[in-house]
Amino acid sequence: AEQLPSLCNLLVFERPGSPRARPPKGFEVVDAAARLGSRRSGGVHFLDAPMRDISATAVRRAIASGAATDALLPRQVWDYIQRNGLYDADGGSKGRNAPTPHHATKHP
Repeated sequence: AEQLPSLCNLLVFERPGSPRARPPKGFEVVDAAARLGSRRSGGVHFLDAPMRDISATAVRRAIASGAATDALLPRQVWDYIQRNGLYDADGGSKGRNAPTPHHATKHP
């Protein structure tokens, strides 16, 4: 973790309603996301972009319970999850004796 600032820049999407986090140790706040590209490493930009207030836990629970995920995920994200078997029926990560994921509604 101590080497991270020398290896990369960070773009942080802020979660709606959460206070702004302090930059991680070793990172300097950059005032525009575009300026991260001109830095080799050590920059962080906090992006104030409209986002859905949905947690990964809520998505895992919906998948595990067989509820429709249409309101939670874009179709492409659901397709990726399904194609790669990312969540099991218990709401955990694939790899823990996981059956294939399921979706309660069909997409066209």
